[in-house]
Amino acid sequence: MKIVLLLTTILLNITLLHAQVESENRKEQVEKIVIAYITKKLDLTVDEAQQFWPVYNKFTTDLRTAVKEVKQDEIKKAEATLAVQKRYQPEFKRILKSDDRSNQVFVITRNLKDMAEKRKQNNGQRMQQRRQGQGRGF
Repeated sequence: MKIVLLLTTILLNITLLHAQVESENRKEQVEKIVIAYITKKLDLTVDEAQQFWPVYNKFTTDLRTAVKEVKQDEIKKAEATLAVQKRYQPEFKRILKSDDRSNQVFVITRNLKDMAEKRKQNNGQRMQQRRQGQGRGF
């Protein structure tokens, strides 16, 4: 009995570890796609990219933090987003050397967020459909 319990525990740990590794690999893949997408959309040079990415990473961290603090209030969320954008716009303009390109950072970021939310919503709908299908003997 102890051996069965031990083997079950080991098997469960291996399964959980595998799922965690897959999740981390998926996050790395998504991050690479986002970097390539933004780099292409902004047509970043090597010098611009070296300056841009540390600032962009800080921007997205600050943006997530600000939005998380006002989760359910859409007006406060929009105000918090705008405040972070205003704070970073001069830095993006300095790096990208134009208002158009610096403002494009915010459009691209919003588009990526919208795509991620839509994908999450679609995945949720598929999961719900699978559950419904299982309950009907499909």
